[in-house]
Amino acid sequence: MDDEFYIDETTFKIAELIHKNKKMHFSEIHRHIGKPKETINRRLKFLVSIGLLVKERQGNKMYYMINKEKIHVYEKLMEIQKAIEQLKQAIN
Repeated sequence: MDDEFYIDETTFKIAELIHKNKKMHFSEIHRHIGKPKETINRRLKFLVSIGLLVKERQGNKMYYMINKEKIHVYEKLMEIQKAIEQLKQAIN
C-alpha cells in the first residue's frame, strides 16, 4: 500500500458502521456508505493497514470487523472525528 493517509468523513463512517454492525462484507458497506467502490476499497485497505480492521473470507465474500485488540485505535479515531466536528462548528 502507498503512504496515503485516508482520514476523512468516509473513513469515519466506515469505521462507525462496522463497529455498530460487528461484521460486514464489502457490498453491505458500499450500499450503506453510497460512495464509489474504489473509494470504499481504499478506505478499507487503509483501516486494515493501521490495524483497526481485520478481514475474513467466507465463501466468495470478504468480511470486515473491528480488531478487538486495537479497539483503542477506533476510540482514538472517534476522538479525532469529534475534534474535527468541533473545529468546523467553531469556524462557522
